[in-house]
Amino acid sequence: MLGTNPYPFVRLMDRVIKWVEETGERVVVQSGNTPVTNDKIEAHPFMDHSRILSLMQEADVVITQGGFGGLQDCIRVGARTIAVPRMVELGESTDDQIEIVNALAEENLIIPLYDVEELADAIELAKNMNIESTTNYELPRHIATTITGFLRK
Repeated sequence: MLGTNPYPFVRLMDRVIKWVEETGERVVVQSGNTPVTNDKIEAHPFMDHSRILSLMQEADVVITQGGFGGLQDCIRVGARTIAVPRMVELGESTDDQIEIVNALAEENLIIPLYDVEELADAIELAKNMNIESTTNYELPRHIATTITGFLRK
């Protein structure tokens, strides 16, 4: 999931394409404003939220940008999640997503990926993650508490 940010996330998309070419795995991408130049990937610029949630639940691993909404959905459905924060200095966003990715990684809710060249290793780690759906407790409160604690450090 590359989100709906108006800035393309080419760094992540290019590495996912390379991984697909190496492995032949099936990948469905919500690409937003990022161009997809590979016909082996099923790409949808934008999707209904219910469809995204359904795909998350079916996926072995979800790879997403580090935006709050997508991460919250991943955690809520219990997806094995790799989060790649968008970086301001690379023109991927107007704000870095590192803080939220770091905070959720500290809680062992996601696997952070800062160097996209390590994608294959992160996917293997994610496949072995033991994670449960968190729909049974107050997820927004938990995330807010986690982020607030991180920011006060």
